[in-house]
Amino acid sequence: MKYEILTCTREDYDYIGDMLAQYNLSRMPAEGESNCVAAMFGRKMTDVDGNTIAGCLGVRTVWGTAEVSDLWVEERYRSQGLGSQLLLEIELEAKKKGCTIIQLDTFDWQAKDFYEKKGYSVFGILEDCPMGHCRYYMKKAL
Repeated sequence: MKYEILTCTREDYDYIGDMLAQYNLSRMPAEGESNCVAAMFGRKMTDVDGNTIAGCLGVRTVWGTAEVSDLWVEERYRSQGLGSQLLLEIELEAKKKGCTIIQLDTFDWQAKDFYEKKGYSVFGILEDCPMGHCRYYMKKAL
């Protein structure tokens, strides 16, 4: 049999993700609202002109777990509490959706200390990612 390797399209990403979710659910069924697969939710802040100056993206995955996929604040607005407000909004939304744990990852030059102040703890470290740096995997009970 002959096979070909191709670059994925956006539709391919969705299809492959759906197929993996289908397989996972066949092995460990989801029960109840809190176990919905891949429901995305996010919050953003805008300035008076409607420009996005900060945002936090969350994803609810199966079995009551949520993930913060991205948290960004425009540089001139940092250290003003915007990231804290957005993170709290995502945590509250995840909790409202029935999640009991939230996870994220951050690099050593990003926001590990910030997340620790918000109650997150490190459960894994990937060293030399990139070389000479660490990627921290963090979690928080909701």
